[in-house]
Amino acid sequence: MPPTLPTERSRRPAWLWAPYVIATVWSIVGAAQASRTIDGQRYFWLDDDQMVSMRYARNLADGAGLVWNPGEYVEGYSNFLWTLVMAAVHSLPLSDAKTALGVHVINWALVMGVLALSDRLVRRLAPQAELARGALLFTLAMASDVLFWSTNGFEVPLMSVLVLGVLVLSTAPQLKLVPLATLIALIPLVRADGIALWAAASLPVLVLHQSRRRTLLALGVTLLPFALHLAFRQLYYGDWFPNTYYLKVVGNSERLLGGVRYVGRWTFWYGPALVLALAGLLRRVSRSRKRTALTAVIGVQAVYVVVAGGDIFPCFRFMAPVLPLVFVLAYSACVPGVVVRPRLMAAVAFLSCFTMVGVFWPSRLRDENGLPADALPVALAIRDNARPDASILVVGAGTVPYFSRRRCIDLLGLTDATIARGNPNPNGAVAHNKYDVAYSLRRRPDFIVPLVPYAELRRRNPPDLSRHLRPYDLALYTHPAVRGRYTVHERIGYGDVSLLVRNDSPDAARVSAWRLPKPGG
Repeated sequence: MPPTLPTERSRRPAWLWAPYVIATVWSIVGAAQASRTIDGQRYFWLDDDQMVSMRYARNLADGAGLVWNPGEYVEGYSNFLWTLVMAAVHSLPLSDAKTALGVHVINWALVMGVLALSDRLVRRLAPQAELARGALLFTLAMASDVLFWSTNGFEVPLMSVLVLGVLVLSTAPQLKLVPLATLIALIPLVRADGIALWAAASLPVLVLHQSRRRTLLALGVTLLPFALHLAFRQLYYGDWFPNTYYLKVVGNSERLLGGVRYVGRWTFWYGPALVLALAGLLRRVSRSRKRTALTAVIGVQAVYVVVAGGDIFPCFRFMAPVLPLVFVLAYSACVPGVVVRPRLMAAVAFLSCFTMVGVFWPSRLRDENGLPADALPVALAIRDNARPDASILVVGAGTVPYFSRRRCIDLLGLTDATIARGNPNPNGAVAHNKYDVAYSLRRRPDFIVPLVPYAELRRRNPPDLSRHLRPYDLALYTHPAVRGRYTVHERIGYGDVSLLVRNDSPDAARVSAWRLPKPGG
């Protein structure tokens, strides 16, 4: 009797559970290092941009609406569905110290889903190749473009799960239209620019199934939630685009060049895997409509990222949702007849990716955006001591506003429509090159929390400040109103985060008597 061939429902060998354990360990490590003990209580945080979404989510859960400051209707987030997930976390009996931990747990579960769905998809292309399954799962379990976004609270794992779910369903022998349509309808709700991934994920559905009319009708219906979200945005915020669009896209004359560089770097970092994926597409023995349609998903997303202009974060956030598909196509091509020495080629691809973007030390998962470890105690000092109606001018719009629970003014315009629509300042990174210090100061903030050790700078008084400060920090630090009307309180500064108090603020007379939080590890 001939041996039974493994199928996509075959049992997972015991050793293939190891990647799930590895990813779980890294998720715990990432969450632990995004935390700090203060006054005996451990506080958890996410990336500073994600803490912006957390503030919107908490206000929604508290009944103040989907806003950053109550009464100010500006869409300063770009991840609508993920913000709603965060709002659900805030409906649980969790303190501010632990809400981010709830998001960490959700993202861990989503990473487990990424591994499981990627495993299912690779078995669709190479049902007899245990090598493909092992290489795929170990690569994903140690890839920073999977783990970094998860452990820092981004919506990327959710987007990856939705895309992979659509691809798994679209490559099945029988089309399950209702669950497929449900998943694909959610994609453009996760991020404002998710419509590009919606288009990419729709390609296999159209190519692989014969009932084109029925499929087109179903895909048209999946755009209804997207259309409803657009209507909500217009009615609620008075705009067709999120504020992040104006901040990052409008006036960015180098957007296309930035996008080309971004995709070029991504291609270089994942070169061997992309070469293997292309080999599987070009060799006649492995070429199929299924593989062609899946490869097109990557191409469509890459074209969109070029047009959009890339990203300022480390790793490759905008390509990360299709990264599991790259490895599925690459390792499923590591079979005799497609590549020479398939085991060697798989090993080369794995070692190359691990060397370039693998997580082999906890620091690869650390996110210093907004200097959260130093900003947190400053925020808690304001929360516990400042007047309830005090206001803060912030450079990092996430950690300090969330934990201080005070009205805030966003220097860099992520949550400010006036600044976002202004002209970019020269020599600044995208999303950090629009600011108007005079405009922000006219709102008379009681406090300023810059991400710079101002007290140390003023003691040293270096002759060339541009070498020590980013353009927006320099504009804030050197502004006459800041130097003349605000005092740096060294007692309340933590690490690289300072606190400035307006001299005529009602809080100025009391700040020297504040009870300060005591940070631990």
